[in-house]
Amino acid sequence: MLISFSSYSQNYFQNISGGYLGDDITFAASPTAYFLIHNSGTPLFIPELIKLDINGNYKWSKTLLFAGNSVNVNRILFDNNYIYISGQHTNVGYRNFLAKMDTSGNFVWTNESDYVEINTNTRIHPFNAGYLAVGHRDYLGSALDYTYDITLARLDALGALLWGKAYGDDTYDFLANSSVVTPNGELIVAGTYGIRSTNQYIPLLARFDANGTLLWMKTLSETSGIYSSFRINDIINTSDGNYAMTGFSKDTSQNFDVQVIKINDSGNILWAQHLFQTGWQEYGKSILEDSQQNIVVSGPYTQSNNYGDFIAKLSLSGTLLGAFKIANTSDNIFYFNSAYSAIGHDLIERPGVGYALSTVYRTVNIAYRHYLVLTNYDGTFSCNTQPNTYSFSNQSMNWVPNNITLPLALSNITGSLVNFSRANRNDSVLTICVPVGVNELNKEDKTITVYPNPASTYLSISIANYVSGKISLELFDALGKKVKEQEIFSNGLSEDRIQMDIAVLSKGIYFLKVKNHSALISKKILIQ
Repeated sequence: MLISFSSYSQNYFQNISGGYLGDDITFAASPTAYFLIHNSGTPLFIPELIKLDINGNYKWSKTLLFAGNSVNVNRILFDNNYIYISGQHTNVGYRNFLAKMDTSGNFVWTNESDYVEINTNTRIHPFNAGYLAVGHRDYLGSALDYTYDITLARLDALGALLWGKAYGDDTYDFLANSSVVTPNGELIVAGTYGIRSTNQYIPLLARFDANGTLLWMKTLSETSGIYSSFRINDIINTSDGNYAMTGFSKDTSQNFDVQVIKINDSGNILWAQHLFQTGWQEYGKSILEDSQQNIVVSGPYTQSNNYGDFIAKLSLSGTLLGAFKIANTSDNIFYFNSAYSAIGHDLIERPGVGYALSTVYRTVNIAYRHYLVLTNYDGTFSCNTQPNTYSFSNQSMNWVPNNITLPLALSNITGSLVNFSRANRNDSVLTICVPVGVNELNKEDKTITVYPNPASTYLSISIANYVSGKISLELFDALGKKVKEQEIFSNGLSEDRIQMDIAVLSKGIYFLKVKNHSALISKKILIQ
């Protein structure tokens, strides 16, 4: 029985939301809600914004429209009781926008910026009473060939552009996949550097002052010569005044593995760990430091036709503390989109509760949905896609920083006001597990006994004599549909025994939920 405890009621859930999915699956969390946003697929290209309450219950969905033109979203931020969304639209050429919305999904304002070419904002930071949008644009330079430039756009509290800068050249790609604001109000960007014709990339670090002036830029190389490519996807501040980042590397045997690297304020390597499982492909996508001062890394994995997500923990000194996986998420289409995109597959901590992960799920009718998972710190929750231990091996690496010639600033980003329209939606949320509360009885190991398990024709359920009042028994299939229900009334003086007929049910995994006025217990049942 997978049950976790806390000092207050909390559900651990897996929820699937939204219509036909495109990519850039990302989310933000407030103290009382989750805000999921993703791009829809062809032919509409209309993003969907979905609100769930803190227990994963669906509240509302809305679309973001602009004069009937295609819109893509890159990032969402919750800050000071509002949500901020960055993206692009195709009203007159390509334009970027930053939209401020209230927590009911109403637009407060939307401003746009012209980056000359297609721009992707990978991060939005609250910054000096305004905002700083960080990303990269696919820019056609004087060599008449496209390369990526790092872009910085400083916006005031109303979203008006104060200044914009781009850094790049006509030969190399400079991608800003993630960024953090330093304690002294400067910016460290982590991304990739390379030549796209060869698809060979190495890690890139750059530091900018508060005015967007480039202070230093470094690449990282690995001394063994085994790794032919490495992309950084995420970077964070750590509580000891340093920075940790994750991404994925490709070795000379075409294996993809997780890299976790810690640097100091000057961009020098403190330690580097290579996380891998032989024969599997793993990609580091998101990183955080939790309230227990663990560095937590997540991302997708695959082996043959097995797909899923992992969450791994390391100490601040780089010791691997363990990992678990959430099986059956995604598949090969969205798996590789997620792996190579610097956007989406977000991980956050709910302090005192666990981790929330935003990813993709393919339903039985081969439709793709935004998938939000909340698990406790050990990766346990009573759902059909049970987490298991993920057998990572780890190896210390020797990444070396190298200074490179600083590219020039290209200050050709402009801004103006743009108006968006809004439409209400009535999306559904498919709950694919029975939520399990954490205010269960302290005697859970002796409270309920279910046998046989596996079962084929009946379930015998014994409930301990200290449980009294009306007791509800509900059996759910793997998609969260209730298939059986019984009620009894117990005086709490003797053990109650109930038999549930399951002979007509299909084979598969089910979840039995037993609850009364003060307790909720869930057990996983296999019918064969």
